[in-house]
Amino acid sequence: MANKRLRAIYHRLPLRWRPPRGARKYRALNEESQWWPVERIQEHQLARLRGILTHARENVPYYTGLIRQAGIDPEGLKSLEDLRSLPILEKQVVRDKTRALTADDWKRWKPVTHVTGGSTGQRLAVLMGRAGYYAHLADQMRHYDWAGYHFGDRLAMFTPHLQDFDRQEQLFDFHRPRNTLFVNGRLFSQETLAAMTEALARFRPEAIIASPSHLHLLCQYLAEKGMGAIRPRALMTTSEMLYDFQREEIGRFFGTRVYDFYGMSEHAAGGAECEAGRYHMSLEYTVTEVLRPDGTPAQPGEMGEIIGTNLVNYAMPLIRYRTGDLGVPAEGPCPCGRTLPALERVSGRSQDLIVTPRGVTVFSSVRFSFHDIRTVKEVQIVQEDVSRFRIRAAVADGYRPEHGQKMAQALARGLGYEATVTVEPVSHLARTEQGKLRLVECRVPLNTASRSA
Repeated sequence: MANKRLRAIYHRLPLRWRPPRGARKYRALNEESQWWPVERIQEHQLARLRGILTHARENVPYYTGLIRQAGIDPEGLKSLEDLRSLPILEKQVVRDKTRALTADDWKRWKPVTHVTGGSTGQRLAVLMGRAGYYAHLADQMRHYDWAGYHFGDRLAMFTPHLQDFDRQEQLFDFHRPRNTLFVNGRLFSQETLAAMTEALARFRPEAIIASPSHLHLLCQYLAEKGMGAIRPRALMTTSEMLYDFQREEIGRFFGTRVYDFYGMSEHAAGGAECEAGRYHMSLEYTVTEVLRPDGTPAQPGEMGEIIGTNLVNYAMPLIRYRTGDLGVPAEGPCPCGRTLPALERVSGRSQDLIVTPRGVTVFSSVRFSFHDIRTVKEVQIVQEDVSRFRIRAAVADGYRPEHGQKMAQALARGLGYEATVTVEPVSHLARTEQGKLRLVECRVPLNTASRSA
């Protein structure tokens, strides 16, 4: 009887006071550990790394010989740097050797399958144990707190996952227990914006989570229509690279700052922006490396590729997983006071690379701006050859050829070398199966740079 009464009282509490049971211990850890000394964070990681490597050696066929061959003694691991003795795990290996990467005792960890779409549209299935899921959920909740959203607040979430909807053509689904309005990101377009904004205006969200391109289009539409009813307190972006022009326009229109989350369905690495604008990495359940092309650690202020290791997913360990993302380690303590190591910025994906006469480089959106051309909603830059680019531009009524010329000139200037730029006006830009929009599509083989140098 007492238990029934306690349960009745518990379910009347605000959602922010009752996180899912499995996430509570991780939630408590995260609230404390974000202020730990760096040495204690590393000790925590090292203890978990010993555990996952021991498990992988004994229970995961792919790693059994690999760990022994690398000469690693998991129980006697002295430093996180010892992890670099293992080779980097490529996405294609995960696709080709899924069974070998799955633990023999995978059922013990009560996993669910996470299927990624990614910016390339190539699917990747990863088993995620229940502990890994709860650790990630607790990490999300901490990031929500930083942005000013708490479970139970009115939340509008743009999602591409059709299983959240009864029918594929369904635009919305309201989840009453979470006080969340799910918006079908796959159907987000100029044609559906009117119905979506009407629903959002009625719902009056206190927080919005969306991809940068969805949120950017939404604020453009609201500005054009003079609609001011949607005024969330918290804005959060995820799933795509947040470019400077998007951050500026979104923040200016809604009158609040945008907090960006960095993560992936594989949960090999993750982080989120604090109020100081740095991306604190989720090191309670991951080890994150940022590496130069030669495999050595990138220094503060230096761009490198992000390599991630999940420390709690025993169902299918991903150790030294190549994320395909690029980041820049931050220098010195963060002004927010948190001690979790941070990135100064997430610089994009390796798919955002272009080939120049000087070599391969990351395309910089800072040097190319189109947001002052109001007849252009969004763009995609296609590199056809080293010196030939095409801008695919989703245009609105009133678009004129001189608007395209202005964009072409801006891109040509930003490239810093002589190139031909054409513009292809289109009604809309295609997204990946996960609803993502790629800013850059490079069709030039990356080894072209060495041949043309």
